Formats: sequence, C-alpha cells, structure tokens
Amino acid sequence: MSASGRNQPVVTIRGIFRPASCYRAPTGRIRPKADITIPTSYCRKLHSVHIVIDSIDRYSSALRGSTPTPSFKVRFSSQTFGGTARLVPASGIADAKMGAEFEVEIAQESVTGFRASEMPGTLGVEPLSTPGDFKVRGTVRHVSFPSEPVGNRITYVQAGDAEFFLTLQDIGDLRPEMGTTVEFIAHDLSMWDEAI
Repeated sequence: MSASGRNQPVVTIRGIFRPASCYRAPTGRIRPKADITIPTSYCRKLHSVHIVIDSIDRYSSALRGSTPTPSFKVRFSSQTFGGTARLVPASGIADAKMGAEFEVEIAQESVTGFRASEMPGTLGVEPLSTPGDFKVRGTVRHVSFPSEPVGNRITYVQAGDAEFFLTLQDIGDLRPEMGTTVEFIAHDLSMWDEAI
C-alpha cells in the first residue's frame, strides 16, 4: 500500500500500454481490479483453500503483512492437508470456533530448499515438527512477470488444494517452467481470509 493508504496499481509487462489492471492487496498479493475484465495472463488471484478450524489460540495475536488486521495461531484441516498456521480473519478478532469454516489464501514468511523434484510421487503439503512449517511438493501451474519490481517473476505452485505464490527471492537461481514438479519448505504459514 502507498503512504496514502490506497492500493498501489501494478502494471504487468503485457499490459504496459493499458491502464493498470491489477493492484497489490494488503496481503501482498497481486489481485485484478474488480471493475476490469482481463485475461489471467495479466494478473492472477490465488486459488483459495477451504479450511475448517480445529482450535484457535485467542492470546496469540500478531500482525502479518501490511494490514492492521491481527493473525491468530490455529490448528486447521483442509481437504488434503492440515496442521498449525496463522489465520488472518477478516473480522480482526479471534472469534472462530471449532468447526468454523473459511476460504483462505495461503502465504508464507519464507521458503528454503527450493528445487526441482527428481522423484515422481504424491503431490501435497505435509506439516513438519516446527509449528507453521510445511514440506511442499507441487506442480508449477502458472508463471507471470509483473513489471514492478523490474525483472521479477512470480511462480505459482499447486500442491493438493493449496496454491503457493513464490518470488525470485524464494526460488533462487532456478527458473522452472509450467508443469515442472518442485519441492520446498514453506516457513511460518499464514492463511488470509478471502473476505479481507
């Protein structure tokens, strides 16, 4: 967000001669503007994951990203994985009860061990011994090249029902193409309520 608090427009390379068709949301994600119909190659919204809350720590409030909405530690489950992460509810309060359901976007504070996978096998997300850390094995589903910052590349990895948004900082020197199977460790996972 800009100093004035407004969403900053993000112009994609393909859209260089068009009005800005995307903006950077408080979560840091690039989202299409609601009033503009554009192809997904211009900007792309993350696939949302349907989660069910198993438990919530009401006293674990902490801020995430550039939004003033606090996050809370939760145990959760989805169709294909579960574990411990931080939930950023749109309400801003820890009002989720056991069994509450949310549509969320997945984010992580950092990524380590990114590499092309050499072994065929099951794709998915597996919780590790450190709460909030997950081993991810997925397929590159989309690659985009936003114009800001110059030279950046966004790689979208699908693993089970979760989709991960990775920058050049996350993937290092590798440049996997669509369809490549990759694996990495996602650290300090957070889940952003779609209603934010």
